[in-house]
Amino acid sequence: MIDFKDVIEEWAIKYKPMQHTPGKTGKNKRFFLFDNIVSIPNIISGLPKTKSPCVGYELSQEGSIKGGKIKPTHVIYFMVKADNNLANDKDVCYEATREAVLHMKKFIAWIRTQQETRKELANINVETEDIHYSTYGPFLNNWYAIFIELSDVETFNLCIDDNDYIQEEGMQE
Repeated sequence: MIDFKDVIEEWAIKYKPMQHTPGKTGKNKRFFLFDNIVSIPNIISGLPKTKSPCVGYELSQEGSIKGGKIKPTHVIYFMVKADNNLANDKDVCYEATREAVLHMKKFIAWIRTQQETRKELANINVETEDIHYSTYGPFLNNWYAIFIELSDVETFNLCIDDNDYIQEEGMQE
């Protein structure tokens, strides 16, 4: 079973504007895992050679469970560095945000195609027709991001496995 974060990293490797190099010491690291939105500046500032654009996946998740289905929400960030360090240059800020939106749209188109054509992604059922997004930035003066929330649907087995529990006669007082 493929994890959704691995699919995002695959996109970052194949997507020409990024061409992410996987691994902790990748020379062109463009895919990041982080806890939440607050930790993005710490990760980017810790990697001074981080190039733009890049993509991140938030490990913290929300979701719901209903009728034997678990519905996690995946949060993905598309980050772009503005051409200058002036956070008050609103034209440059606007262009950086628009570029992040473009990368987001290209990812959504790619993931739709992957879900339709790749059988090994049968466990990934992200909803790409109704997506919430929001912009974020500037952070570290000249980085801008747009994040999207993709809902997934996973069926899980509701059966009880007796091996997971202590049996009555095996319980000690």
